[in-house]
Amino acid sequence: MSKKPNLFTGFPAGKVPLTRIPGAFFSDLLPQIDNLGELKLTLYVFWRLDRRISGFNFLRRIDFLDDPILWAPWAMMTPWRSLN
Repeated sequence: MSKKPNLFTGFPAGKVPLTRIPGAFFSDLLPQIDNLGELKLTLYVFWRLDRRISGFNFLRRIDFLDDPILWAPWAMMTPWRSLN
């Protein structure tokens, strides 16, 4: 039996954390993105980089594989990690 996804009911009231997205994303990169998955992954990368404590501006493969937020839509599927 598949689990029904939670419906988005809006942002919470009050102060919420923001994610910085470079202006060049909208003028240079966004026009080139033609796939919803690519757009979601690109926005995820901006979100993760904005929350990094280390100050390094990169993500490793393990950062993607170990993040339950990224994998939530595919929770019933096997992550790539187990295929290696």
